[in-house]
Amino acid sequence: MSAKFALRWALLGLAVAGCTTTDPLAAGDDEVAATVERFGRVEVTLEAAAGPRPDEAPAPVTITAVARFVEIHADETGRMVERLGLDAQPWAEPPLGHCAPLRAEDPVLDEDDSAAFDGEVVFVDAGAVAVRAADAEFDVPVRLVPDLLPFVSGVEYVLADGVVTTGSETIRVAVEVDGGADPVLGFDADLVVEPVEELSGQIEADGGLWLGWTRASASTEPVHLEIGTVAGGRGRISCTVADAGEAFVDRRALGDLAGAETLEVVVVRRSRTLVDRPGLPVELVAVARTRVLVTGDES
Repeated sequence: MSAKFALRWALLGLAVAGCTTTDPLAAGDDEVAATVERFGRVEVTLEAAAGPRPDEAPAPVTITAVARFVEIHADETGRMVERLGLDAQPWAEPPLGHCAPLRAEDPVLDEDDSAAFDGEVVFVDAGAVAVRAADAEFDVPVRLVPDLLPFVSGVEYVLADGVVTTGSETIRVAVEVDGGADPVLGFDADLVVEPVEELSGQIEADGGLWLGWTRASASTEPVHLEIGTVAGGRGRISCTVADAGEAFVDRRALGDLAGAETLEVVVVRRSRTLVDRPGLPVELVAVARTRVLVTGDES
């Protein structure tokens, strides 16, 4: 067994939508029934580059998707929820008007976790999973979860890349889950996400970063900025700002990124909804990411 195993699982915010039950079969006559926590998450990410399009042609948008349906057995201390990153909420951190270092590393589990945890994490089979966005539909391939740790097993659904074309200001994202082993029941769900349009930016003379975009037509949720350099090496930061059509990040908030000639900025909008299924609630999240390179000249 490897001493350390980096878990590249973006299972963020699932604990909020969890369902906790007891499993009488896991306990003997003189034992207390084991606690089973169940939750699911389907996240669809759409990403495009900002900039003019020849002849106003519809912009190509890349699409990725991850679907996971999780059972955590006997995690009485919440250690596995924390170590797997299941308690994080990307839309709530950092607070509005603040910036913080972007988490660069995925959660890492090692043999100490195995020794401290007596339970089990199972990624449950949900049957066939498909996602639709704009004019395209994709079957999401299923694969085994790496079993380098003895208490983690099961399957996950990962669509590595796809392309959709849309000329609309909003994109409807839908998911269809056939259902598999109990308690994952089949369901359909959809929501709408609005990518940022007309994104531009400039590094100001005082070293701060100005960004402008078209305000959302309906949503009042904040947007999130991911800021870094093209080559990396200075780290990345995340900022939460109001979806007001423009934002300014001062030199102090940029930290080590201040002074860079070019910054790579991603502006993120999210939509989410809860599919309240008996026994295993599922959160559907649509993420729209728009990327732009910003220099000292107007971009």
